[in-house]
Amino acid sequence: MEPARIASRLSHDVNQMDGSVWSLLKQVVSSFFLICIIILFMLFMNPFLTAVILITLPLTAFITYFVYRMNYRFNQKESDRVASLTAISTEMFNAIKLVRMFNSEPFFLKRFAQRAEDLRREGIAHWTSVHTSNFYMGFLSNLGGDLFLLVGGYLALEGQISFGEFFAFFSYQAMLWGPINILLNTGTMIQTGAASAQKVATLEQAPQEPYLEKENTRFSAPFRGEIQCQDLCFHYQPNDPVLRDVNLTIRPGTMTALVGQSGSGKTTLSSLITGLYLPTGGRLLVDGIEVRDWDLRVLRSHMGIVLQDATLFNDTLRANITMGREDVSDERIWAALSLAHIDDFVRSMKDGLNTLVGVNGMRLSGGQRQRIAIARVFLKDPKLIILDEATSALDSETEKAIQRSFDALMSGRTSVVIAHRLSTIYRADQIVVLHQGRIVEIGTHEELTSRKDGHYRHLYEAQVEGMIPMSGATRPERSIH
Repeated sequence: MEPARIASRLSHDVNQMDGSVWSLLKQVVSSFFLICIIILFMLFMNPFLTAVILITLPLTAFITYFVYRMNYRFNQKESDRVASLTAISTEMFNAIKLVRMFNSEPFFLKRFAQRAEDLRREGIAHWTSVHTSNFYMGFLSNLGGDLFLLVGGYLALEGQISFGEFFAFFSYQAMLWGPINILLNTGTMIQTGAASAQKVATLEQAPQEPYLEKENTRFSAPFRGEIQCQDLCFHYQPNDPVLRDVNLTIRPGTMTALVGQSGSGKTTLSSLITGLYLPTGGRLLVDGIEVRDWDLRVLRSHMGIVLQDATLFNDTLRANITMGREDVSDERIWAALSLAHIDDFVRSMKDGLNTLVGVNGMRLSGGQRQRIAIARVFLKDPKLIILDEATSALDSETEKAIQRSFDALMSGRTSVVIAHRLSTIYRADQIVVLHQGRIVEIGTHEELTSRKDGHYRHLYEAQVEGMIPMSGATRPERSIH
């Protein structure tokens, strides 16, 4: 499910549910008891006239049931339209720079207008149904009162009831239809809430992480960071494997680099190690225990990860670095920032660690966001480190400085490094080359470059040729338009 649809479920649909519950507590309970009391008084005075007044209730109840079922379907569709509109608007504003650079505003505004028009039409159909049903229910309510005036007036003129009894009944029936109409109108709102509740319930029915679905065993042995893949397979879609028959051992305290062309399965393998996905075949063991048997909260407490696209939250620098940990001193935060080579920049900010970074860290440059993400790992001080293109957004000088800090951090710890720039991983204890989801080579930089027709050597030579022109190469002439 799209993140924007989930946000709509947690905002729009939850608000609809809240309104329904409030209506139930505020109006339904009091109206129900008032109706019961009035009917008891009327039955005590004259059961026959009471039956005359209430004769239209069965038909009203039938129409109400039919209308409520129809409104329930309308509310479900309307909720879907709201979620769809939220999704397209969120997607558009998140990519506003890209939209502007390609002059695509008319295209995206047209998409937005189409979703908005769908929502408007759904709303018109919904409320037309509501008001039409309210008209018929009001007509039936008035019909009950009219029948009473006809029958009660005749009985009063014939002397079968007194005029005092007639006027008392007239007052009671006027009092009765008020709370009945409140119940009928509140029912519409409750149906809206019921449809929204079903949408929210789909979130609870979504597959949960293993430690949320079952009780996991906690392991008391010290975490070492050994990783073993045994005939490991994984696919996102059936019959479309991303990883196939992967056999790999990562020894504790060593650095393993994963290289290969885009789409070869490098990031997927790192996601399996962190438990974000579970293997669809074979086994993946961390310290001799299958990932699916770990309490993932415990496993991840030993891990630190830096992704290629650094994610920052609309909060302070302090909150983005500590990630909710309240037991971290400022001294430790500054030490982490220093290791990430961004402490001077933070000190230059007016509010220091309390500086707000904006939505997605928009007030920082790409390199600054990346260094904040790196500082998180230094602060966490994990036993297992995963770097997925961690320095891709940095300039060469900063990359060299942070690489030295990473070398110190990775010393004696298990580290898995994903990199396209082979210059950052040539010192790895082992380099694993992935191709189309399979491991095709494993070895050190020297071993792999010595293989004449090896995949790693081709990757290495392609990068060297891309940086340094071959002997005899000339600069191509470019035409000016």
